[in-house]
Amino acid sequence: MHPQTLCLSVAAVAPFLLAPLLPAAGHAAGQSPAVPLYRLETSCSLRGASAVDCVVDAREEDGATVYRHTIGTQVETIRISDGPLRMERLDAATGRWRSLRSAEAQFSTNTICFDGRGLCVLKSQLSQQRARGAG
Repeated sequence: MHPQTLCLSVAAVAPFLLAPLLPAAGHAAGQSPAVPLYRLETSCSLRGASAVDCVVDAREEDGATVYRHTIGTQVETIRISDGPLRMERLDAATGRWRSLRSAEAQFSTNTICFDGRGLCVLKSQLSQQRARGAG
């Protein structure tokens, strides 16, 4: 393991990295349509390959935050809910949600990876946008 990589369980990583993006408490499933949260142009990698340009669209939908990663012609979708905490990846072949096995944060590069190196997102532009907005 890289010395600046921290491996944590999905339950440990999600609240720390994604809490500001989760739906507000009390939002009942099915009560409102999908609400766009943000669009981020960043870099992603699949199955350990080199990072390439990608677009992440985040929206609140049915009591969860859904992240749609468009990487070239491929789309990977992650759904995170907080009541109870669940992190899932959409299986494009079956259209069914599958629980993630792991999530990992590498703070030195501001990267989040799901299911090992199955899907990684470099989020430096999001951090820069938040820093500009906070100041």
